[in-house]
Amino acid sequence: MMTLEQAFAKAVNSKANRLDDGTVDWNYVDSDCAMDMELASSYQSKESDNFSMIDCEDFYDRFDALANQYEKAPFEATGV
Repeated sequence: MMTLEQAFAKAVNSKANRLDDGTVDWNYVDSDCAMDMELASSYQSKESDNFSMIDCEDFYDRFDALANQYEKAPFEATGV
């Protein structure tokens, strides 16, 4: 499995995750990162034994920090 930083770099640099004006479509980046991190498997349902809101909150805290860093100084993310 990828690290979040690797998943973020892959998603933010994907042309499929850009709007017509070239800006980042954060909804698609978010979705791609969640899939690459297999986030859905950790909270399939609240009734599931695998549910962990902490995993979800940690993911979004880290994702938001990466997105904020990128927005302040757009760069070609490398994931390293």
